[in-house]
Amino acid sequence: MKVAIIGSGPTGLSTAYILSKAGVTVDIYEKDKVVGGLARSISLWDEQVELGPHFLKEDLESSVGKLLHDIMQDDELIKYERLTRIYAHDMFLNYPPSAKNFLSTLGSKKTIITGLSFMQAKLKPVKNNYSVESYIKKQLGNYLYLNFFKEYTEKLWGVDCAVIDENYAISMIGFGDLTLQKIFQKFFTKTNTQLHKKCIYPRGGMSALWNRLKMKIQEHGGKFFFSADIKTISSKGDKLTGIELTDQSFNNYDYIISTIAETALLKMIPVADKSVIDQLVGIRYRSVIAVFLKIDHCNFLEDNCIYLYSKKIQATRITNYDRFQNKPGNNILMIEYWVNGDDALWNYTEDQIIAVVKKDISALPNGNNVRIIKSNIIKLKNAFPIPFIGLKDIKHNASSYLNKFEGLVIAGRANQNNFNYGMEEAIAEGIYKAEEILKNMKK
Repeated sequence: MKVAIIGSGPTGLSTAYILSKAGVTVDIYEKDKVVGGLARSISLWDEQVELGPHFLKEDLESSVGKLLHDIMQDDELIKYERLTRIYAHDMFLNYPPSAKNFLSTLGSKKTIITGLSFMQAKLKPVKNNYSVESYIKKQLGNYLYLNFFKEYTEKLWGVDCAVIDENYAISMIGFGDLTLQKIFQKFFTKTNTQLHKKCIYPRGGMSALWNRLKMKIQEHGGKFFFSADIKTISSKGDKLTGIELTDQSFNNYDYIISTIAETALLKMIPVADKSVIDQLVGIRYRSVIAVFLKIDHCNFLEDNCIYLYSKKIQATRITNYDRFQNKPGNNILMIEYWVNGDDALWNYTEDQIIAVVKKDISALPNGNNVRIIKSNIIKLKNAFPIPFIGLKDIKHNASSYLNKFEGLVIAGRANQNNFNYGMEEAIAEGIYKAEEILKNMKK
């Protein structure tokens, strides 16, 4: 049995690890020079940081926990208590909020208005048109929609909530039909809050985990092809048979596992239906400007992350990397800006972007105490597909079409339409896909 895996992010690596451990011949093709994908660590100012705040909960799903403890020692994992908050209307809300925090922050007047708006939504529900706007108004009421969800959602995606699929809101809030009982259970129970807080982080950053997986895969006989430029994926009828690189090298495979986006994959398959590709090409994306700052020690953030709901601030989120390692202070921060490729901010010079960052930071409590020592800017073009109404159908059509190819397995975040798909889910999916292949081998 010989298997090719395209992409060496969390899903590709976990799949390769399980298969290679079971004695399967595995080749991993990676267009970059390192493993980890967008979840990799980067070295900045003698520290390891990530391109985003990646979380692994302490109470990991059993399969993920077993993999993690197979390859990492306990003293290689830092345990910390995650603190994430929302900044909106010049105030902070914990996430998930406790009853005490919610009531004390909003105050009695706004809490009463929220309650009345919620009851009105239940008594006279708005017509559902499958958008974020109709979903949140129907489930939470007009007050919370206008005062909390609308501004941030539109800042994040750059389009009106009326054209964003409700699937984004369902993923963001966490469940479909909201009742008072469900709200109480999800947001106001101590158990839920405590489980959300307890997390683990590899010493040396997330790439310490990915590099350990790479080493174990190689020990099991797996091969990595870095800077791989795949020319075509060959087929015989509906059976995918092999991979040809632009250097003319070719390998046959029994299975090809793809963790890259469907569009990129289909363009590699000469017999692929052009109409399916055209649908995927029509998807619009948001790009991300990640601004890393080394700052002078000051009392600025105590959080791992702050989601910036306020429209007065252009940034969407701030991450404090010291918090992941239980370090005091704010040594390295990352400020994110979600933009379109034709937005002025995307084309700003580094000095112009830093000027925007300084303005945003100064609008936050203690922001005037921040002194920037160094900065580094990374631009991620077309990082996230905009969840327009209809995106789910396009993704479903592509998935259904790809399923017709024998020997092809699709996995990974790039192929998801679930906005709660995080690090743990990516690893778990890789393990599951590998176990399914191993079961098929035994039939």
